[in-house]
Amino acid sequence: MAMKNQKERYGTFIHSNEDLNVGIDLKIDESRPLVIAHPAAGNHYHASMSFVQEFDHPFIHLVIDLHPYFPDTWPGMVSTTGNFMKYQRINDTIDGHPVFRICDSKQPHWQVQVTADAEEYLNSIPLVDILYLDWIDWINIGDDIRKKQVKSLLDYVSKFVRKDGLIILDHKHDLKRILSFKETEDKLLDFYQSLSSHISYSGELEWLGENSASDLTAYSASMYIVGDNGESKEVNVADFQKWMRGLVPEFAQTKQQIDSAIESGRNQFEHVDAYTWDIWNCNYIQKLTDDITHVNLSNLVPAMKTWDLEYYQKFLGWLKINDHLLTKPQNIRSYVKTNQPHIVNIIHGDLIELSPLLFKENNFIAVRKSLAKKVLNRCPWWVDNMVKLQASSPWMESPIPNLVWSGEDVTTKLVEDIMDLSYSKFIEKFDDLDNIPDSLEVITVANGNGELKELLQSFEKFLNKSKFPDEIKLSLTVVHLDDFDYEDNNLPDNWVRS
Repeated sequence: MAMKNQKERYGTFIHSNEDLNVGIDLKIDESRPLVIAHPAAGNHYHASMSFVQEFDHPFIHLVIDLHPYFPDTWPGMVSTTGNFMKYQRINDTIDGHPVFRICDSKQPHWQVQVTADAEEYLNSIPLVDILYLDWIDWINIGDDIRKKQVKSLLDYVSKFVRKDGLIILDHKHDLKRILSFKETEDKLLDFYQSLSSHISYSGELEWLGENSASDLTAYSASMYIVGDNGESKEVNVADFQKWMRGLVPEFAQTKQQIDSAIESGRNQFEHVDAYTWDIWNCNYIQKLTDDITHVNLSNLVPAMKTWDLEYYQKFLGWLKINDHLLTKPQNIRSYVKTNQPHIVNIIHGDLIELSPLLFKENNFIAVRKSLAKKVLNRCPWWVDNMVKLQASSPWMESPIPNLVWSGEDVTTKLVEDIMDLSYSKFIEKFDDLDNIPDSLEVITVANGNGELKELLQSFEKFLNKSKFPDEIKLSLTVVHLDDFDYEDNNLPDNWVRS
């Protein structure tokens, strides 16, 4: 477990330079998660994971590979602890990269499996706190990397690391030999003192951690500290927050939403495609009751809980304290019909990006199944609040037959059908009529011709025939990407902007 010793040094590392110490020094910004990047990790991301776990602080673990090894597929899932899965998938990023966590860990952490060229990706994100190197062929400095001196390598990759951040050079893959460490031990210090002025050698490290087979192993590495190279090397908080909310849905919510999640005791959901305990248990029962059935899913047993509720709620409490990382409420245009409480909202943006911000227990999303899947991948909390408009399979009957979403041939009564199906889902979820919420918000995306007048008239037709209880306030929220959709003009009679 991560710790600080009496010298305010982090972790249980054996740290040797001129003296032998336990732990290492690192300037940590307590108001945001640490970020560690491990390019070209292959199946060795466990090394960098074990390193950053030594810090008792929330962290983002970036595993960047053109051909990644995911923790829930072979060989990442192989473990010597039997057939138990160590990781679980929790969500996807906006860019579609899967995010995992170690289920039995108390620390808030997110392992983001980025399928990309490492250098291109690192150039596109805020500066990282720790760059973990155990493979160097991804680094493009013009010539064969194996002919370069280590100081040229470190100088080049330091551009990805913030001031006072770390570069960890793992000793696996015999990197010292590859990088031509020909100096004898008594000359190594002189060699390291010849490094670039903004990179300093901080000594050798050893620590214990799990390897890819979940065996406890000893890791060793050289540690370097990145200094000021004359350029801006601090992490921009605004850029960091914008990047973070694309990775972790909680950071894309408002303080009010976090307060609500704490009050309701909400837990994190698994990814909708995750292989969960419930699925495994159903398969197990099915095998017991029918020996002819062949279940084509893994025999590995997932954890019963992806994130223990107590520790997830502690993370939400930490996030509430550091609310500068959270998102501000969205700008919304709203329209109401005279003498009625019901409302139509217009939001300019991307529904996938906005899905965490729009989430409430009594909000429902009604979109085509391809977009619904992307929303659920990004923000699994919507799983019980997603309105089904299309059949799951071609041979099944669709709730809205022959659905046409936009253009002149748009499905007749599309808005009315969306509202009716949403209300059915609302009643299904809140079946206790004595405790039913007093409002229902239906969220969809631009449809028809994208005209405000057309939308308001369709909603009005629904209201005129609706059998909704009078005490329930209805909201229809439409999210649109194109600037020219739903322009604020030519309102129907009795409709005003609120």
